[in-house]
Formats: sequence, C-alpha cells, structure tokens
Amino acid sequence: MLEKEEIFQMYFDEIPSENLESEDKECYFYQYKKFTLKIIVSNDFPHSLPEIYLSNYKGFNKWYSHVGSEGKLCYISEDNLIWDFNNPSGLLKRLL
Repeated sequence: MLEKEEIFQMYFDEIPSENLESEDKECYFYQYKKFTLKIIVSNDFPHSLPEIYLSNYKGFNKWYSHVGSEGKLCYISEDNLIWDFNNPSGLLKRLL
C-alpha cells in the first residue's frame, strides 16, 4: 500500500518545507500549476476526508468557483458518499 506522501507526489510537485504535524493531523504542501496546495489529513483518515486549501489564494485577484474565501476547496459532497475504509490509498487517489 502506498503512503500518503507517495500518492500526493504522483499528482503534485513537492515543495521543500517541513510538513507540519500535530497530535490529530498532518499537513503537507505541494505545488500544482500556479497554486500552492495545503493538504490537511486528520489522524482519523480514512474515516474523515482530507481538507485541501490553496494556500496562496489571497494573492490571486480572481474568484474561482468551489473555493472558499480562505482558499478551502470544496471538492466533494459528503452527502450520500460511499467509500472503502479498507483502501485508504485508493481513496486518496480518487479524491485527487
């Protein structure tokens, strides 16, 4: 099974920086085109979905649909969502 970092690196360019960790979540930074992504994965993943932010969103003077004012991406609706808790790497791949 692939680790979270390996899955993220399949899709994004890694930004050399310290990944932030706390007791209840891990935070990763990656580059995707002109956006710096901040991906927050809770320790109860896969029972909760990762949060994805465009961390440099305020620097763009443009509005994007499905992006909140703080840069949080609304990428999936959890209503009626069915996912396989036994396949966390597959879930991450599908979300990205």
